[in-house]
Amino acid sequence: MSKTRFWYLVYTKPRAEIQANDNLVRQDYETNLPLVQKQGSCNGRYTKQTKTFFPRYLFIHLDCRTDNWAPIRSTIGIAGIIRFGGLPAAVPDSLIVSLKINEDNSGIQKMPQ
Repeated sequence: MSKTRFWYLVYTKPRAEIQANDNLVRQDYETNLPLVQKQGSCNGRYTKQTKTFFPRYLFIHLDCRTDNWAPIRSTIGIAGIIRFGGLPAAVPDSLIVSLKINEDNSGIQKMPQ
């Protein structure tokens, strides 16, 4: 039996990764949006800010035979699916596994200090 579910890379609109992810999840798609905490400055005070690990990108797990891809393109926050040669580009499962292994309990990527 051949594998039909793969991870694909979705390109989002600027600063719309979380909104796009929430909208895809609401439509019952399985997604992965890696997050990271970074030091930021606001009004002269340093704070930890949660940001996306890959700005403007998130991952979606789809079955190439049974899932309906059409709603993805019109989902608020989505710019499109990354394609190579006109075909959606599959992401290796090992990348997603590595990202999930490197998350803490709250889903934030552990970064070396």
